[in-house]
Amino acid sequence: MIPDAHVWLIWSSAFLVPWVALYLAYPRHRRVMVRASLLTMPFGLTEPLFVPEYWNPPSLFGLAQRTGFDVESLIFCFAIGGRSGRGAGQRADPAGGSPAGSAGAAPLGAGSAIGKLHEACHPLTQGE
Repeated sequence: MIPDAHVWLIWSSAFLVPWVALYLAYPRHRRVMVRASLLTMPFGLTEPLFVPEYWNPPSLFGLAQRTGFDVESLIFCFAIGGRSGRGAGQRADPAGGSPAGSAGAAPLGAGSAIGKLHEACHPLTQGE
């Protein structure tokens, strides 16, 4: 059984698994992924806004309860940001489908709702 203090660490670290898989699978997007991860990681420092009023995660060394900050939130934000950076670093297929070579994996492709919203707001960038 996993100790309670390690549950949030394990689950936040689980988000690093797809991050590493994408990092290895798409070498040309590595720079964007790392940059997006580093830019979103500081959002983990917003924990004092949520702990303990919104949630009270079991963190390593009881950091969240004692300080309001925890290492696990930084890991989580890093991994989530990198996945977003992987999708944002792609160009849409001019035919209106998924980004070229992605097999529909990217959330910001021209065929997705976010892609369509982007096209509506930025019509000049269509078909780049």
